[in-house]
Formats: sequence, C-alpha cells, structure tokens
Amino acid sequence: MIDLNRGTMGANDVGRAASLWTFLGEAAALDSAEKREYFIRPCGEIFHGPDNSEPLHPWTEARKRKEPIGGGMLWKQWNRFVDSLAALILLLMAGTVALQIFYRYILNQPLFWPYETSLFFFVWLIWIGGATGMRDERQIRVDFFEQFFPARVRSGVAIFNSLLSIAFMILVVYYGIKVTAVQASAEYDALPFHRDYLFAVAPIVGSLMIVYLTVVLIRQIRRMAGSRNQP
Repeated sequence: MIDLNRGTMGANDVGRAASLWTFLGEAAALDSAEKREYFIRPCGEIFHGPDNSEPLHPWTEARKRKEPIGGGMLWKQWNRFVDSLAALILLLMAGTVALQIFYRYILNQPLFWPYETSLFFFVWLIWIGGATGMRDERQIRVDFFEQFFPARVRSGVAIFNSLLSIAFMILVVYYGIKVTAVQASAEYDALPFHRDYLFAVAPIVGSLMIVYLTVVLIRQIRRMAGSRNQP
C-alpha cells in the first residue's frame, strides 16, 4: 500500500498505482454480471507481494489467461438466483426487525412472532452468504504464512485447503441430515412449521457449498497447471 504519512512515493508505489489504474480500466469495460464476479473485491487483495512481479488477484490472472470465471449461461443464472435469494432474505429479515421495533417502541404492543422469524431468516442468510463467499474465493482465512511461500507452493496450499473444506462439508451434510430428521417433530411457538425447516439449511446449503468448492478446486488446479506452462 502507498504510505500517505511518508509524503513521497517510491518506485514500488508508482508501479502499484499504475497496476491499480490498469485493473480499474479493465473492470470498467465489464458488464454488470462480470463486475460482480471480477471487480467487487477488497482492494487489499489486488497485490500479494512487495513488487509487481507477484501475481495480481487470482481473478485478474484468470482473465489474462482467458480462463472461464463463471461458466456457462445456466451457471450464471443460478448464481444470480442465489444472490437474489440472499438479498430477498436480507430484506425480509430487516423488514421483520423494523416491524417489531415499530410495534414495540411506537405502539407499545410487541408482536410475538418476529423473534423466531428473524432468527430463521438470519440463519439461512448466513449459510447462503457463506456459500457465495466460497464460490468467489472470499471466505475468511488466515494467510499470514502463505505470503512468504513461492507462488507454486501457495497454489498447492490453496488446493489442499479446498480438499479439506470439501471433506468437512461432506460431514456437515451427512450429520445435518440426521439432525434435520430429529427436529422434524419439534415445533415453533410462533411459526406454522416445524424446526426441521431451520436445520435443513445444513444439508441443503451445505450441498451447494460442496458444488461451489468443487468448482473452485477445478479452477485452482487449472490455475496451477497454467502457471507451470508459463516460462
């Protein structure tokens, strides 16, 4: 990052600023769907090393190599549906909480159902948000030590992490099915369905996470193979 407290710009600062300007120019030429997949990333993820010889964000490198980022039209439509579903759940949850605030503090007549309803929306929203984070390779992870590894080693670590994540999510789906079956007879106090609809998020969205992680794994393997072919 450019040190604003220093008052001057070194050679690395100028090079990084030029790379960032190029990145912004490429992103401006994309359509809205590609921007969502390619551009909406934390700016701190653009640079990985102290000089410009280090790779940019993996999605930038994928675009340079003409590597398919999102897949075909059906795949993009499905991702758009998942994003829209998450946005809808967020609006419903916010609306439920706002309604309860209005009834409790304005009318002094609190409702009995918003707590369980908002909690139900919140759990589904967190899981779907986690799935989209895995899809876009934006899940939170500790990468302090990875920055000291060579690029090929970092690629191998990323593949290993994806394999571990897939194995873990398979366990989540397996035990999630069992827990959902147990909760089939548990009833909510305010909602007109059983609690298995809440716990079903684990096997349903967990399966979606496995699909997304598998796509990410394939993308990482292709990325690693492509780096080996480069001189």
